[in-house]
Amino acid sequence: MTRKLTSAAIAAAILASSSIASAHDTCPPAAAAAPVAAPDRAELIAEERAARDHEAAQGAGEAVGRATTTAATSIVEAGQDVTRALDRPAKYNPVAVTWNPLGAFVGGRVSLNVEVAPVTHHVIIVSPHLASPSQDVSVGPNGTATNRFTGIGGEVGYRYYSGHNGMNGLFVGPSLIAGVYDASLAGGSTVFTNVGLAADVGVQQVFFDHLALGAGVGIQYLSVSEDFGELATSPSTIASSGIKPRLLAQAGYAF
Repeated sequence: MTRKLTSAAIAAAILASSSIASAHDTCPPAAAAAPVAAPDRAELIAEERAARDHEAAQGAGEAVGRATTTAATSIVEAGQDVTRALDRPAKYNPVAVTWNPLGAFVGGRVSLNVEVAPVTHHVIIVSPHLASPSQDVSVGPNGTATNRFTGIGGEVGYRYYSGHNGMNGLFVGPSLIAGVYDASLAGGSTVFTNVGLAADVGVQQVFFDHLALGAGVGIQYLSVSEDFGELATSPSTIASSGIKPRLLAQAGYAF
């Protein structure tokens, strides 16, 4: 009896084992995990370089910003120091009439300024002039002739003065330029005009309540209706187109 049971148990075990193996063979194999791609070294280097460039650009921008702010602050503080030094309690003068001596020496012209301050800091300036500059030119093998440019012109502008006593302290402002002239040349005469714009900065102080002395620099653009070619410094101030620097010097009476 025992042998029969044992044989039967062995047969059942063999049958079960065969069933498990068969089931295992029929199951599909599990999908293999996708391999993880390793970072490309070139990409890593490019990213690091881009990050460094960004940090460098940001640092440079901050440095420029700090330098600009420092320069602007220094200019403002210097202007305030000059204003405090010049703007002492004194008589308020709403009008000043001054002469421009540089025009007579450099530009061959007589020029005046009339400045009116309807309110503190804000000044209207009118500058008429009479010009007669000349230039010698060669005529023939051994001869010379004089080209002369004669006429009237002027400027109308605005100035902001930092002081509180009229036309005193630092000033800055634009102006319009215009004039009508006659050019007496070796080959004949011609009438021409000019128009332009200018911007000036400078300083002016009123001494002893009435003596006005000032100086400054500026730049102007002039458009002339005729082309006279290359001109000397004196006639070019009225008869040559283009951008030019300018120097200011003025002395007169404030009241």
